[in-house]
Amino acid sequence: MNYQHSFHAGNFADVIKHLVYVYTIEYFQKKDTPLFILDTHGGCGLYDLLSEHAQKTQEAHYGVMKLNHLDSRHSLLNRYLSLIQPYLNQNVYPGSPCFAAALLRKQDVLRVSELHPPVYESLKEHTIGFKNIYVTLQDGYESMRAYLPPKEKRGIVLIDPPYEIGNEFTLCAQSLKDAFKRFSQGTYIIWYPIKDHHAVSHFKKSISSLSCEKLELTIELLTPGFKDKLNKAGLLVLNPPYLLQENIQELQSALEQVMAVNIDTRIL
Repeated sequence: MNYQHSFHAGNFADVIKHLVYVYTIEYFQKKDTPLFILDTHGGCGLYDLLSEHAQKTQEAHYGVMKLNHLDSRHSLLNRYLSLIQPYLNQNVYPGSPCFAAALLRKQDVLRVSELHPPVYESLKEHTIGFKNIYVTLQDGYESMRAYLPPKEKRGIVLIDPPYEIGNEFTLCAQSLKDAFKRFSQGTYIIWYPIKDHHAVSHFKKSISSLSCEKLELTIELLTPGFKDKLNKAGLLVLNPPYLLQENIQELQSALEQVMAVNIDTRIL
């Protein structure tokens, strides 16, 4: 399984992840006080939906492209669609740094880390012109040690690794436990593929001792052709913002129908 995001941009999991991300950022922004956002594995910023990788998997066609004609008056979905439409008009899908950059206020700060030099250079190029954004060539877990706790005292940490190394779940759990010792009030959003059920179970058990509310979202693509591909993913939100679960559940029926997915949300 290859988790390079160029193969999966705009897929079913991206839609849910970015709905959660947008809701979380805008919830924090209900207060005027500064907000700190850390994106530990930033990726390249923008993803060409006509690229060889994207065309090989066709995942966006079973994800974000299914939303083109969805009629919804739900504010969160409409906000997400308004953010992505200018990109889709150019046949690209925005990565998480672009979502956060579009939502930043003048008092907010976004730090994005990316370890791989060519990807880092692409990320820098696609975030030029945005203010209060700092892009660093750095290991994502090291960035958590370096920037937490933030001086802003209010923050969101998005952890979205490529899961290309065998001990990624272990590294993630260790980093979360370390970060919580210094910044337990932060909201952490962790994305993960669900292929190795033992690894996922062990990961959740490893962080079960963290003293916070944990919202788990499990998303499964039901399209038969994806049975042996990336067809199931999870999001774990630590210290989820108020009414996040309810907002996703309000959209659940429409999203399940148009994308042919099953969405399960529960508090751990």
